[in-house]
Amino acid sequence: MYRAFSTAVTGLQANQTRMEVIGNNIANVNTTAFKANRATFEELFAQTLRGAGEPTGNKGGTNPMQIGLGTHVTSIDTIHSQGALLTTGKNTDVAIQGKGFLVMRDSQGAKLYSRDGNLGLDGDRRLVNATGLLVQGYSADKQGVIRENGPISDIVIEANRTYPPKSTTKVDVAGNIYRPSVLSSSEAYAHAQQARVTSGVAVTGFGGAGGQLQLGAANPNTLDAGELTINNVSIVGGIPLVTPGDTTTTVMQKIADLINFHKDKTNVVATVKQAASTGAGQDQIVLTQLQPGPDKQIVVAGTGLAGVSLNGTQLFTAGTTTIETTSSNTLGQTTAASISLISGDILVNGVDIGSLSATPASSTAEQNAQAIISLINAKTDITGVTAFSDGNGRISMRATARDIILSGQTVAAGTIPTAATPGGGANVSGLYTGLNRAKTASVIAGTSTDVFDALGAKHAVGLDFVSDYDVVTDAAGIVQGTRDAGIWNWAATSGEPNVAVLSSDGNAAGSNVPLRSVRFNDKGILSNFSGRFTLNFLNSDAITSTSIFSFNTNLSPNVAQPQPMTVDVGTVGDTNGLTQFSAPRTLTVATQDGYSAGDLNSFTIAPDGTIRGLFSNGQLLALGKLAMASFVNEGGLIRGHQSSSQGGNVYQETPNSGNARIGAAQTAGNGTIVGGTLEGSNVDLAEQFTDMIVTQRAFQANSRTITTADEMLQEVLSLRR
Repeated sequence: MYRAFSTAVTGLQANQTRMEVIGNNIANVNTTAFKANRATFEELFAQTLRGAGEPTGNKGGTNPMQIGLGTHVTSIDTIHSQGALLTTGKNTDVAIQGKGFLVMRDSQGAKLYSRDGNLGLDGDRRLVNATGLLVQGYSADKQGVIRENGPISDIVIEANRTYPPKSTTKVDVAGNIYRPSVLSSSEAYAHAQQARVTSGVAVTGFGGAGGQLQLGAANPNTLDAGELTINNVSIVGGIPLVTPGDTTTTVMQKIADLINFHKDKTNVVATVKQAASTGAGQDQIVLTQLQPGPDKQIVVAGTGLAGVSLNGTQLFTAGTTTIETTSSNTLGQTTAASISLISGDILVNGVDIGSLSATPASSTAEQNAQAIISLINAKTDITGVTAFSDGNGRISMRATARDIILSGQTVAAGTIPTAATPGGGANVSGLYTGLNRAKTASVIAGTSTDVFDALGAKHAVGLDFVSDYDVVTDAAGIVQGTRDAGIWNWAATSGEPNVAVLSSDGNAAGSNVPLRSVRFNDKGILSNFSGRFTLNFLNSDAITSTSIFSFNTNLSPNVAQPQPMTVDVGTVGDTNGLTQFSAPRTLTVATQDGYSAGDLNSFTIAPDGTIRGLFSNGQLLALGKLAMASFVNEGGLIRGHQSSSQGGNVYQETPNSGNARIGAAQTAGNGTIVGGTLEGSNVDLAEQFTDMIVTQRAFQANSRTITTADEMLQEVLSLRR
């Protein structure tokens, strides 16, 4: 009877312990990264009343007879299942998704382990948890290289950390730069060509010799005031024209760069291109007005500029509503007396203007000219050309942003038309095919970007792409048509007075390809590209009319002179950069790889535990990396900070947990770090309340055992009465 009392007491004691475990679980239902516990029981002892009997002969064996003496708690286990992740938005909060523990250090140097990622910075900018334990990890050097093979240490986030600047080395250009077959007045730009010279000829000196260029007569490597003016702006300055490997092409590009240095004053951009003429390769400087509109023109003037043809006249005029390309008959008049034309006598841009009935014998040259003008103007909607007279029978034509291509048969007054006579002033009813050589209009696409020098200073650079509608001539120089070869030339410029953009590091010596050009095939796909530019910093205190490109040596010895930059327009044969499709122009600078110096604004923690600083220049730099620990038997860890006799939401290793294996997140079975979140408790309230009910009933049942045994004992005691 007395055994029943002691057995029931063990049940009460075991379930009391289990209830305490459940209570602790429920108390920590909101504790960050808390891991629930469970109590498990085993039978305490069994008293044997009779042993087991062995079977013998005709008698069977007997089972042992035992009475259990109660239960006791055999283990209190920690359940290391994953808790729910709760977003906090605090950049120093971290949670672990998967296995592993954060590594921390107390003031005595002892290592502690925790999944509680409620972290922050202390007054010394050290990463700590809520109780002041120092978070451990791997440090990074000034370049952001993490030394994971070194020992772990305190993680310190420097408040005054500065990200060094990076000079721009590459500019990526992308988008569409479509050139339509016929330009409207709003998209055609005034255009003129100068200085056709044989391309690719090595330049060994100045003046005189074939293929050699010079600037001015007095100073062969300097443009003095008045020697070259564009739109009343004198282009002055000196550049080192002859350097090893220079050709006429590279020298002409240097002249174009010098012109572009004055772009904001002249409103003209200069590019170098290959001429459309047949025969030996020829290059020319192309001057393009940057804004279409009324009274826009390019006027080039100056004195003897060897190798550059200057005529001192208006080369191209933009009318109030159209870009006008004028081709004039300057040597002959339409004949007087009766004239007539049959179909095919005169073609304008490939369009037959039709027949003309015989005019009266009394007609003057001007009257006959007006009759022809009427035929031409009747086809303006098709040809894009209008005709007019000077009042004396000389006919000129004006094209709306198109080339004028004139052809036909030789027709003299009162004669029968014969086969066409090429050029040389042959009279086609008053139109001279050899003289009607159309100038061309250009289409331009532009964009701009900020680039950075070695000190991190920002400079604006413009990129202008110019495509010409070239006139194709035969060996005699007679206009045969226009060429749309899908070729764009480009120029890089800066609007800053102390910055010059040059092309001194272009193609290799002897190349016949312009330094800056973009070519597309007949499907609008990139087929070839060339061009680099350099950013040059000028000494503004030393700028004179003869030393415009004196480099500044007072900035810093770290500023390279010049600073080269490449331009990337995509992969040849692909559409990942520039294209020339029939679509709106979308030219833009996609990226450039430079940036200024930056101060540390904030930091983030990546899934692999890397702490990356976000700087004011938009750059990221690794500042360190969180260490993680794993154990063979994480259930063998002891809870709490033993040296301080506190909980602290931490663990310490024991002989049965195994030694800590220190590494990084996402390696060696470690989980992933999730920044800006905390791991919640894995306590399941529904499960705990269910266990509480079961435990309560078990406790009640054991207490009933005691009261029932007491009643039975009372009955025994009452027998003596």
